[in-house]
Amino acid sequence: MARPPPSEGGKPTPKVLADMKFEPNIPSELASLSIMDGGMTEQDKNEVQDIPPDGGLLAWLQVFAGFLLVMNSRGLTNTFGVYQEYYSNVQLKGTDPSAISWIGSIQTFLLMFGGVFCGRLLDAGHLRVQLCAGITLQFIGTILASFATRYWQVLISQGLCVGMGSSFLWLPSVVVIAQYFDTKIMITTGIAATGSSAAGVVYPILIRKLIAKVDYPWAIRAMAFVVLAMNVVCLALMRLRIPPRRGGKFFDLSMFRDPPYAAFVAAMTFLYAAVYIPFFYIQDFSLDSGMAPKLQLYILSVVNAASLISRILPSWVADM
Repeated sequence: MARPPPSEGGKPTPKVLADMKFEPNIPSELASLSIMDGGMTEQDKNEVQDIPPDGGLLAWLQVFAGFLLVMNSRGLTNTFGVYQEYYSNVQLKGTDPSAISWIGSIQTFLLMFGGVFCGRLLDAGHLRVQLCAGITLQFIGTILASFATRYWQVLISQGLCVGMGSSFLWLPSVVVIAQYFDTKIMITTGIAATGSSAAGVVYPILIRKLIAKVDYPWAIRAMAFVVLAMNVVCLALMRLRIPPRRGGKFFDLSMFRDPPYAAFVAAMTFLYAAVYIPFFYIQDFSLDSGMAPKLQLYILSVVNAASLISRILPSWVADM
């Protein structure tokens, strides 16, 4: 931006300042500072850089990519009920249902716990590395699960491998969107979060239909390629906006000295300790309780569909 012609004392007149058209997303006080002092300081540039665009094509593409990542990370845990039922009654018949649920429990634990490490990787700017690692682990784990015939094989492939892959994919969906939005941050995050509900609606039906047509191994392999295709789209679209922070602690325990933050973490820990129990067991429960077969096939999808509204409406209210 060209500097205005100076007037008395080397400073622009109020009329010159009034006629200047500042670039969008730059606060007027910072723009005036850059004119009056002959340029912006590093601190001022950082302030401008920290202002999210709050819209635009690139920003909404991050929401779309975040939706797909949530669909293929947390959405897989919302879908585990269909695996729980199949393993209990067919592939791992005779195995204690509680032991089978450990497969999904480990997958869910790693999904959440991995954020401790993945967050610092994102801060350092390693988004591409993180996404590639997650995509690879998920794909390999799902393919290996299609060949598994014993409990320990399913536990390692679907529980450990897919769980670790999901942890690399879930956190970017939240962090990257927050870099592009300010006044719409809650609703855009809520839209992305509906990906887990969408997966919980679509994937159980898709898996059941595939199992009926091509049997379990090829059904799981087909799912692996479906998830891989969507994850590759995310890899192509997702971009970090804020420059990386190379230095700093990997773990900063001092944050737990803040009582509201510590209370929030504790509350979320107890919440996630219980929230997935219905998703895991509702298919088995509906089968044992004598529910009509047609309804039993879709009960997990119905439960996930009910959560769509609760992800959008509160987020919209929070932005008001």
